[in-house]
Amino acid sequence: MINIEILKKRVNQARDILDNVRIDISTNGDFINYNNLDGLNLNRLHIMDYDMKGINYWKNKLMDSGCGILDVIECKSKILATHKDATKVIVIYNWPENKEIEDRAGIITEDIFYEDKESNKKRKVKYKNNRDNRSVKCYEPFINISINYLGEVNPCCHIRTELEEFEDMSFGNVFKNTVYEIFYSKKANRFRDKLRKDVSEYPDMCKRCNKIRYKKDDSIIEHFDNHLKKIENGEYDG
Repeated sequence: MINIEILKKRVNQARDILDNVRIDISTNGDFINYNNLDGLNLNRLHIMDYDMKGINYWKNKLMDSGCGILDVIECKSKILATHKDATKVIVIYNWPENKEIEDRAGIITEDIFYEDKESNKKRKVKYKNNRDNRSVKCYEPFINISINYLGEVNPCCHIRTELEEFEDMSFGNVFKNTVYEIFYSKKANRFRDKLRKDVSEYPDMCKRCNKIRYKKDDSIIEHFDNHLKKIENGEYDG
């Protein structure tokens, strides 16, 4: 269950510290109500209707939560709305039948089905990209940083070290070292070295992951290496 007061506190801390920061939240919408949205101070709220609650449910819930509905795009199963504390609110209703899923970090072990309300039949959720064979290199740990609620710095936002299967994957903890020290640590660089190889030699969790945020672009790795070399040569420290 989400602690809404801590969430609001963290959002406001981020806005105090970072200039021109954009803060988005993606959610199944369970926590959405009038009091929880009040003062949340987001740029975008993206709601995915995993439970197939449908267009009428979400139109009513948005209005009850203080949102103004701007448009309904039925061909895309999308509701566009706004709120005084969330500039853009997007609902993708009946999400499983309209979207493809990504097996991020390769943790899905069996097919996922949803109930088709019109036919009363179970239908298999479609997968995005190739679920069984990653075809493009992953650049996530070279350019992004993911910190969980315990302060653990993860290789990416999909390898969640609070889960038992990934608990030994943390690069470090921000309560013990700086983000800078952790991001350029030996453990982090050893993990990146594994992703320099052909995708067929990736760790299992990465080989099975079909999240592809960037097309093939090894200049991302070259940029990271040039930056790291300057740090090692003492040209600058950040």
